[in-house]
Amino acid sequence: MSGLAKFFVVLNLVLALFFLGVSATLFQAQKDWKSAAEKALESEEMTVDRAREMKATLQGKIDQTERENESVDRENVQLSAKVNDLQNTNGDLRKDVASLEAKIEANETRLAQKDEHIQDKRGRGISEICSQYISRHHFS
Repeated sequence: MSGLAKFFVVLNLVLALFFLGVSATLFQAQKDWKSAAEKALESEEMTVDRAREMKATLQGKIDQTERENESVDRENVQLSAKVNDLQNTNGDLRKDVASLEAKIEANETRLAQKDEHIQDKRGRGISEICSQYISRHHFS
């Protein structure tokens, strides 16, 4: 065998050993893709289940909030009607108060006139009594 052939045999042996080392390293460090995929699938299924539970919970909260909003809207309508009724009643009461104040003022005016009239009568009555007394007793 020639020297060149011996060189290629040795080179082939070295490259074969190198290939063996690389293959062993890669075999040892290989990833178990099947179990990794199964774990990922389990994790995804758990995430989907949790998402469905959260969706159901949130849908329940949304439904409850919508019912509460409808209840508040009905209450708001009732209260608006009550406010309008109370405003109308308040307006009627204000008219009644104004009417009563006018009557009170008219009565106070009449009372003042009658009081004046009584004072005039008393004044005339006292002067007449005094005149009669003087004329009876003849004071000069």
